[in-house]
Parts: sequence; C-alpha cells; structure tokens
Amino acid sequence: MKKIFVLGILLLFMFGCIDQPDANGENETEVDFTQPEPEPEPQYVEPEPETIYIGFVGPLSGDHYDEGSSLERAALLAIDEINEGRKNYVFELVSMDSLCTREGAAMALEELIELYGPQYVIGGVCQSELEGMAPILEENQIFMVNLLTEKTEDNDYITVLPVAGEEIGRGMAKYAVDNTIRRITPLIDSSSTALSILDAFREEAAAQNLAVLPEEKIDENLESTLGKIKSSKPDALYIITSDPELSAEVIIKAKEAGLELIFLGAVNEVSLEVLTTAGQEAEGLIATVPVFDEHAYGVEQFLNSYESHYAEEPANKYLTISIRDAVYLIADGFDFGNTDGEAIMQYMFSLNEWQGISGYLTFDEGDRVPEYRVVKIINQAVVDIE
Repeated sequence: MKKIFVLGILLLFMFGCIDQPDANGENETEVDFTQPEPEPEPQYVEPEPETIYIGFVGPLSGDHYDEGSSLERAALLAIDEINEGRKNYVFELVSMDSLCTREGAAMALEELIELYGPQYVIGGVCQSELEGMAPILEENQIFMVNLLTEKTEDNDYITVLPVAGEEIGRGMAKYAVDNTIRRITPLIDSSSTALSILDAFREEAAAQNLAVLPEEKIDENLESTLGKIKSSKPDALYIITSDPELSAEVIIKAKEAGLELIFLGAVNEVSLEVLTTAGQEAEGLIATVPVFDEHAYGVEQFLNSYESHYAEEPANKYLTISIRDAVYLIADGFDFGNTDGEAIMQYMFSLNEWQGISGYLTFDEGDRVPEYRVVKIINQAVVDIE
C-alpha cells in the first residue's frame, strides 16, 4: 500500500512539471530556440584630411592676365602632384587677383588672410605687388615665395626663387667687356624688370669702364627712336622688355631700320615667341639668361604635363618651373613640421641646397644664389656659348 502511495505522488509531480494546454489546446509557454541576430560591427570611417592653404596673388585680369593665369595653372598642377597619396593633410591653392598694382595686391592678400588664413603665399609677378604685400606679410608672419627676378624689399618673410635680374644685367656687362663690345645703347620698356636689369648692367659697366650710352624707351615712336640709335653708331643694341611679343616687334623693326650691329638681350629676347615671330631677324642675338634646361627630364615632364592639361604652352617656361618648385618647397617645409610662416622662414634660412625639378638650388640666408648663362640664337635655336 505504501508503494502505491509513493508512486502516485511521483506521477503527480511529473505531470505538474509538464505545461498544460490552455483553453485553445496550446501550451502556455514555449521555448524559443532561435539564435539572436549578432550586433553589427562598427564601420570605420576614414577621417577627412586637413586642408593646408597656399595663397597665390597675381595678375588674373588685365594686361598681365596671360602670365598670371599661366602661373596659377602651374601651381594647381603641382599641388595635384603633391596631394597624390596623402591622407592626413592635403594642400589647396587659393588665388586672388592683384590687378598688377600695389593697392590691388595688398587688398588681395588681406582678403586671403580673412577668408583662409594661409601661412604661405606665392606671388610677386609684378614689382608693385611685392611693394604692396611686404608690410602685410611681416605683420602677419606669412611666408612668401617671390617670383620676381629681383628683391627690392628687405623682408625675411620673402624669399626669391628665380635668378635675380641684377645678376643677369651684371653678366651682360661682363660678357661685353670680355668680348670688346665697347659702346652699347640700351632700348627698354618701362617695366620694373627691365629697369632692374639695366641698373645692374650700368653699375657693372661703370666698374669695368664700359661705355653705356643713354637708354632709349620703347614707345609709339619706335621707328624714330631706332633712327636716332642708328645715327649714334653704337657697337650693340641691348634690348630688355617684359613682353616677348614686344621683343620680337623691336627686333624686326630694328632690322628693317637698317641697324647692322650686335643685338643683346635678356630672357624674353630669346623666347619662343621671338624665335617663331622674328625668325631669321633674331639670328645672332646674344642674351644672359638663368641657368635653366627645359630638356632636363623633370622639367620636360612637367612642361609636357602642363600642355596636356591645358592644351597650350605656358606663358613663361622658366617661371612655370619656378612656381612648381615653390609649391614643392613649401610642401617640403610643412612635411618637416614647419606649419606656420615663422617656422618655414627659419627653415628657408637653414637651407643650403635643395633638390628642385631642374637640379639642386643653392640658397644663402633664405634666397636662391643666382646663376646665369650666356646664349646665342643660331639657326633659330637658343645655344649656350658660355
């Protein structure tokens, strides 16, 4: 009897542990064996790179538009090159039109500072631009690479990259003395570049006892000016302009006027424009120009890239390469931790040699040490003679 009682208790216990169906014949609780959805893993989002602004102040309208816009394009192309593969920061060119005036350049720089706050600026295509910007650069400790061929402002925040115009002028005086060219008449336009080259030429000529006749200005009375020069019978005519087209016109009209003498010049007088427009009339012209080989691998590659991008040649190949080097020079300084104008100014003072696109550039207290070469137009090609 006890066994039966114990068995009954066990059966009641077992049935009590089993879910009983409700009124609809369904169990009150069901066990869900479905696996829960896993939590999605957080997606990595690449942070946006920091933007480092490089300012460009140059003539983007008016008479010097072609040169200014060509240099702006070259800077944009160089920035595209150096930004490739960068993740933490990239460079961006921000440009303002200087109008090629002192006031215009000052206003352009102040607007750049207000809108973007750049620590680095490239400019100085026109002499007046540099005069307008110099005090603002120093006041705001902004570093500038100057594209002029001379530096008239004593300002540590400005570095000169191209060869100084004064050195080109002095080089021509030395060449004239070495080659017994004794009486020279300068014929120049009114540009600051021409004036700086002529001043240096006169200074060196005086030191070398070289006779330099009074200069003549290129104006609307060019034919009568050339007649006056012919009657004074100089040994050589030294043409200096800031415009290759004007140089070609002067050479052609000088030959038409019957000037049979030695033709001397500077950079624009042996430009592509002169070779193609003046042609045979420019044969034999001798010039002092910066040390620059447009067929060097890096130079040729960048110039070809420019032509490919913009379907035309740059207005000035030498300055095109100079502004490319200016962009890379600033980027190198930033990569070495020089993130503001004061720091990169100190960086420039520490440079001795720097690898540019066309070779090593030598610096002295932040400015490039000038070099020049003597060239001559022979068979409508520019050939080194010294």
